[in-house]
Amino acid sequence: MADTGEDARRLSPFVADLRGVLELGIEGSADLDAWRARTAPRGVEPIASGGRARVAIHAISSRFGGTAFRELVVGVEVRGEVEGAVVDGIYLDCAFNSSRMFALLERWCFATPYRHALVELDTGPRARIRVATANVDRFTADFDRDAAGPGTLAAVDWDGPIFLPAEAGSRKRRWFRAKIAGETRSWEFEPHGRLSISAEPAQPEPACLVASGFRAERFVERLDARHARTKTFAEGAGLESKGRAG
Repeated sequence: MADTGEDARRLSPFVADLRGVLELGIEGSADLDAWRARTAPRGVEPIASGGRARVAIHAISSRFGGTAFRELVVGVEVRGEVEGAVVDGIYLDCAFNSSRMFALLERWCFATPYRHALVELDTGPRARIRVATANVDRFTADFDRDAAGPGTLAAVDWDGPIFLPAEAGSRKRRWFRAKIAGETRSWEFEPHGRLSISAEPAQPEPACLVASGFRAERFVERLDARHARTKTFAEGAGLESKGRAG
C-alpha cells in the first residue's frame, strides 16, 4: 500500500522542507589560505579549485509556518568528518534572515550563525540582492539578465552536510544535513553583474568576503527550488542534537 502524504512527512528526516523557493545566488572563488584560517577552528578544510576556495552567496525568499521571510547565506565548499567518515560539504560562515524571530530560532534552536537584517530579492529584468543592517548596506548585487541572454539550464539535486562554526569554549563539531534541488539557470557574472560588499571592520560578516579577495564568477537563479534540512547534530565531547525531529 502506498504511503499517504502524512506518512511521508512522518518518515522524512527533515524538520523543514520548503517547496517553491525563489533563489538567487553568486558563486565564485576566494583566497584559499584566508578560508583555511577561517574554517580551521571547526576542523574542516576548504576544497581547492585552481588554487582557490569555492565560495557561494545565496539568497532565498520563502514561507515557513505561514510566515514569509527572506535570507542570505555565505558558504564555502569544504571537506570534513561526519560520524567517522570524511565527506564533502558546505561550511556555513554567516547568514542573515529578514525575520527577527526566525534569526533567533536559528541561533538558539539550531546553533546556526544567523543575524537579523533587511534582506531583499528582486527577480525583475535586472535581478538584485541586498542585505542591510543598522540602515547601512552590507551586501548588494545586481545582474542584468536581459543583457546576459538565456544562460545555461541544468537540474541541481544536492544533498550533503552543512558544517557550522565552532562555538566559543566548545569542542563539539556541529552540522546538519541539507537538500537543495531545482531547475537552475546560470550565467557568467561579468560583464553584466555588479557587486558591492561592506568592508567595515565592525561588521565582519560579510566583510570576510572582501578580506579573502572574493571574485564573483557566476550568477545563478532557481525560481522553484526545494530547500530541506534536518535538526542540528553535534559530535565530540559527548553527542547531542538541537532541533525537533519532526
